[in-house]
Amino acid sequence: MLLFSSISPDLTRFGALACGPLWRLGRKCEETPPFLRQTSAWGRRIDQVVTCAAWRKQKEVAAEEGLISIAYEREYEEYSRLYQVRSVIITVVAVVVAAVATDALYCRYFKSSRCSCCCN
Repeated sequence: MLLFSSISPDLTRFGALACGPLWRLGRKCEETPPFLRQTSAWGRRIDQVVTCAAWRKQKEVAAEEGLISIAYEREYEEYSRLYQVRSVIITVVAVVVAAVATDALYCRYFKSSRCSCCCN
C-alpha cells in the first residue's frame, strides 16, 4: 500500500492532464495528421516529417512526465516498469478517445468517406 499511496497523487494529476489538455492535443493531432515533405522549395531532397504544434507539445509532455525514464530510474524498484506502463496507458486512452470522437463527428456531420461503420 505504501507504493500506491506514494504514486496516487501523481496518477490523479496525470489522469486529469490526460482527460483535459492531452485530450485536446489528441483532437488537434487527429485533425492535422503529420505528412512527409520530400523536397524543399528548390527541389532538394529533404525527407522531413512535418507535424503540427500539438504533436510537438505531446512530445514535450511525454518528456516532462518521464514516460520512458520512469522504468529506468528505478525509484519504485521492481514496480517502476508498472508505473511507467500506467502513464503510457493513460496517454494512449486519451489519444484514442480523441480519435474516436473526431471520427464520430466526421461521420455524423459530414458523412465522411473515412467512416467504415454507417456512411458507406
